[in-house]
Amino acid sequence: MNITILFITNLIFIIKLISAQSGVNEECVVINRLYRKDNQSNNCCEEPGVQYLVDGHVFSFYLPPEIGNFTYLTSLTFVGSNLKGSIPPELGKLPNLEYLHLHGKNISGTIPPELGNLSNLQEMYITRNYLTGPIPSSFGKLSNLKALVIDQGSISSEIPPELGNLSKLERIDFSNNTLSGHIPPELGKLSKLKNLNLADNNLSGSIPKKLKKMDIKLNVSNNPLLNTGDNDSSLVTIIIIAICIIILIIVIVLIYLKTKKKIYGNRKIKFIYAQTNVNKECEGVNKLLNKDPSFDCCTHGDILCSNDGHITRICIPSELGNLTNLTYLSIKGENLRGSIPPELGNLTNLEYLYLHGKYINGTIPSELGNLSNMQEMYFSRNYLTGPIPSSFGKLSNLKTLVIDQNSISGEIPPELGNLSKLERIDFSNNTLSGQIPPELGKLSKLKNLDLDLNDLIGPIPPELGNLSNLKTLDLSSNYLVDSIPPELGKLSKLEKLFLAHNELSGSIPPELGNLSNLKSLNLAENNLSGSIPKKLKKMEIKLNISNNPLLETEDNDSSISYIIIAIICILVLAIVILLIYLKTKRKIYDNGNKTSTIGNTLKNVKNFQ
Repeated sequence: MNITILFITNLIFIIKLISAQSGVNEECVVINRLYRKDNQSNNCCEEPGVQYLVDGHVFSFYLPPEIGNFTYLTSLTFVGSNLKGSIPPELGKLPNLEYLHLHGKNISGTIPPELGNLSNLQEMYITRNYLTGPIPSSFGKLSNLKALVIDQGSISSEIPPELGNLSKLERIDFSNNTLSGHIPPELGKLSKLKNLNLADNNLSGSIPKKLKKMDIKLNVSNNPLLNTGDNDSSLVTIIIIAICIIILIIVIVLIYLKTKKKIYGNRKIKFIYAQTNVNKECEGVNKLLNKDPSFDCCTHGDILCSNDGHITRICIPSELGNLTNLTYLSIKGENLRGSIPPELGNLTNLEYLYLHGKYINGTIPSELGNLSNMQEMYFSRNYLTGPIPSSFGKLSNLKTLVIDQNSISGEIPPELGNLSKLERIDFSNNTLSGQIPPELGKLSKLKNLDLDLNDLIGPIPPELGNLSNLKTLDLSSNYLVDSIPPELGKLSKLEKLFLAHNELSGSIPPELGNLSNLKSLNLAENNLSGSIPKKLKKMEIKLNISNNPLLETEDNDSSISYIIIAIICILVLAIVILLIYLKTKRKIYDNGNKTSTIGNTLKNVKNFQ
């Protein structure tokens, strides 16, 4: 059997495994094939890269180094939140590999330089993971590479200038990492480059001149230290204006001092240029810590200072829990680190809580469920893990709950259905699993429900049709199955409905045509069948139903109608031409017979005479 076909078969089995639909024995059969074990009855749970539950079900596995033995492999895709561990360097032994896609939020470690040996590789995608370290300079040997995407990770160090040797490269995407240093001018040699995305990094310097002149889509946004060149002239203008203002201020101050010399004596004015007052730094932190203003904050366990006394890192101090009269708390910044202290649960008067920092980690403490007056809670773009505490079901005054762009796992707690005042839920871009709790259908005031980009399974609860005030429902990019519940047609205020990139089946319910306020409907990338309801066709909305192979689209219907009409017209035309032909032929035949008869008659008369 062709080894590529065998490997694709294995991947299909693995997808079934992740969906938790396989039996324990079947799970081990799949793992044994992937690990190339001849004995199919081998207990895969004893393999070092496999983790399993008490009942024997496999719930995670590492990329096995044995993959390097599939030397005829041309395409390799590993996608899923159950995938863990590091990228095995043995992948560099696949000389025929042309396509590589690795996506898993639990893939960690560094990118092995051995991948630079994949001489036939054309496309490489390593996305949304915990990979660290540099981009290997050995990638400069991938002479057939056309697309190189390593985004949404923690890749650091500088961009290797060796990438300038990849003459066939058309796309580079290193966005959302921690790359530093200059953009190598060697990238200007990539004559076939069409798209370069370096956004959301720590790049510095300026954009190489040759790269500026190239006709490409270039994105270098959110690189604070990078000089884009577009604002050079405006920056010079600002500097000149600033100098003029400073000179004017100095002149005014000198005149003022001269006229008021008797009153102010010989008081001196000191100009301090870009020098932070160390004492003032501690004053602000001491207020936060509820300490005396003269306290040396650098001696506090949650504060890290440089040798000259400047504050460089702050962990969220547990002393915040002593500020019992606090009603508003917003903490954000790149220097913010550590976990959320459970002592914040003592702030019983707190109404607003916002925590944002790329280095805030750990779990969400269940003690926050004691914040009885909490109205708005935001945990955005952190490294938080673990489940959403079920104690949040006690936050009876909560109106907004946003926990997005983290690594939150586990199931959505059904206790959230008790929050009668809740208007917005946003759990997007996490690793939530399990089914959507039907209890959410009790949130009568809910306006926005965003659960996209997770690992949710099962059907869409029909109880969501009870959310009479809902305006946005986004369940896209999950693993939802079964049909779209017709109860969603009762959401009279709904404006946006996004169900794309799931495994939904069945027909589109005609009840969706009752959504009079609907502006956008996205059902792409599913397994829907049947036809688009007539009422839905007539609505002026943004409709996306692409990549539903069994769905009869309007375009297909009209094209089939045109083909049928064209065939009928051709048949009618052919019949008319045939009738005209037969009629003409008959006349010619009749005239020939008459001519022959007259000739014979004349001949007989002549003979008679």
